[in-house]
Amino acid sequence: MRVTLALPAKGARLSVSSGRRGGSAFEPLLAAPPQPKSCRARKLVTVIPVAEHVQRISISPDGRRVFTSDQRAPRLAVIDTASNKVAEWIPLPSTGYGTAPTPDGRMLVVAMPRANQVAVVDLRSRSVAHVIDVPPTPQMALMRPDGRMVYVSCDRSGQIAAIRTSDWKLETLIPAGKDADGLAWAR
Repeated sequence: MRVTLALPAKGARLSVSSGRRGGSAFEPLLAAPPQPKSCRARKLVTVIPVAEHVQRISISPDGRRVFTSDQRAPRLAVIDTASNKVAEWIPLPSTGYGTAPTPDGRMLVVAMPRANQVAVVDLRSRSVAHVIDVPPTPQMALMRPDGRMVYVSCDRSGQIAAIRTSDWKLETLIPAGKDADGLAWAR
């Protein structure tokens, strides 16, 4: 079973994308009400049906939206955390995987493994603003805290693509070894 956890900056909600089957569907879980104590109590708030198969998730900087990609169709789910429902679907050029919002919450970077590309979604217009070619099989996107660079792990190539957010161009490739996948920022 694969599990992805995402915490907003304030840590008030814990969002979990789980490989747990809900009938014949895979569903992300939204756990813990807005009180941090409830996270420790491990209280499930709801299960949000999204798509037959989802994997990774990210949360907007303000904590109002959760993003996950349908693994079988080229579309991005935008989940409203107030209603705990899929608010809308944004079309993608290819199926998405790992995502990362910019610190201002205006853009969302989406790794598209089947296309060997990264899409940059403008969350105001709800459309793809940029598509960037990267090495084979991008998996995870991680935004640098200052928002000036996004890093995308490309597992088949064993590299990390470093993309400037000022012009959405690939700046460099960083060797990372075979099966480069998950990324996290440490301070």
